[in-house]
Amino acid sequence: MKKIPVLVAIVLLVLSACKDASQGTITIVGKPEITEVILYEHDSTFDGSLGGRPGVNALCQSSGNKPNDRNNFIGFISIDSTDTIGNLPMKNDFPGTVTIKSKTGKIVANSWSELMGPPISFSLVDQDVIAVSAVEWWSGGKNGTSPTNTCNGFTGTASTGTAGFSHMTDNTWVEIVTTYPCTNFLRILCLAY
Repeated sequence: MKKIPVLVAIVLLVLSACKDASQGTITIVGKPEITEVILYEHDSTFDGSLGGRPGVNALCQSSGNKPNDRNNFIGFISIDSTDTIGNLPMKNDFPGTVTIKSKTGKIVANSWSELMGPPISFSLVDQDVIAVSAVEWWSGGKNGTSPTNTCNGFTGTASTGTAGFSHMTDNTWVEIVTTYPCTNFLRILCLAY
């Protein structure tokens, strides 16, 4: 009797479990298709010591404001030159062609490239992403280009950070010219998909 390696046996077991008896076919179950991304604000404010990418993603995951029908949560923030707002789709495996919406279903942008404009068509307040007008949120820099003033990768409070402005549609929606001390408490934005 030949011995079948354990991995092959497991694969055969899974394939036989997926077999549709009435059709005689095998159904491969993959990950669900991502059709939209939700942009939302965290329900608290934070100084610039967010714990870098892992920390800000954990904050987005733990937010009481997150959409409960999603499985993936990431910070809408630039950390360093290889981890920018502009390359979030590529680094996080969601398509840049999907619509970006608020939790209430308002369209913020029809695609990632439209969101990376600027300008954007409507402010984050107009689209229900941020509830309060004229507030700042930590962005870490420009839309898809190199980040500037990121509170040392959003790991500390000793430097300065770039923020966006909730009620603007020009480039200041994501990058106010004035930087903020990283000791300031600002909002953070998150993505859910």
